[in-house]
Amino acid sequence: MTKNVKNEKVENKTETVKKVTPVKAEKAETKKETVKNVTPVQTEKVVYIERPRVKFTGLSIVLFVLAAVLGIYSVYVFVQNYIYITKAIAEGGLDMSAEFANVVKYFVDGSATYIIYAVILSVLGVFHNMLTALKK
Repeated sequence: MTKNVKNEKVENKTETVKKVTPVKAEKAETKKETVKNVTPVQTEKVVYIERPRVKFTGLSIVLFVLAAVLGIYSVYVFVQNYIYITKAIAEGGLDMSAEFANVVKYFVDGSATYIIYAVILSVLGVFHNMLTALKK
């Protein structure tokens, strides 16, 4: 099968548009260039596997909410620690190059523990949902 390209004028427009129409190589019967004996394209069906819906239990919702609250609080504590350290450096009471280890320790002690607790609580919530799904 080959493709013929023709210049055809489109009605109610002044521009010329190139139209690509499929044509059988041996012969075209009319000016409309209809083609006989063309097999239609077969499409594949997509099969979706439905997973059973698991409802969140009260305990898992509480665990997720506590994890979110701890995550937000850890960001708040981190920002407050950053503000405190920048003020100490600006006033000249803290030398960043000499006290770098203490500055890092200050940030980790202030907010990393809350992040770890938030991750642990969210993982516990996911495990609780998995166990209730297995039970059903």
